[in-house]
Amino acid sequence: MAQDSGRRSDSPQGNPVFLRTGSIKRGLKPPYKGPCEIVNSSEKVFRILRNGKEVSVSVHSLKPTYIPKELVDIPADMS
Repeated sequence: MAQDSGRRSDSPQGNPVFLRTGSIKRGLKPPYKGPCEIVNSSEKVFRILRNGKEVSVSVHSLKPTYIPKELVDIPADMS
């Protein structure tokens, strides 16, 4: 059995997610914004931090992030 090479966030509180933009995109614009941090969640609605504000979004608008194992232990202030 192969070892997991990273961590996938399945949307628990504090983990980053991408937010789907509902608009039609031209050219090569990405369909997701983010990453955004989850503040609170229920079965169908998540509260996330977007642009410094808490907003409520549907679970269907979110995409979990994948963080490579090499980046899991790197402090956020090191870019």
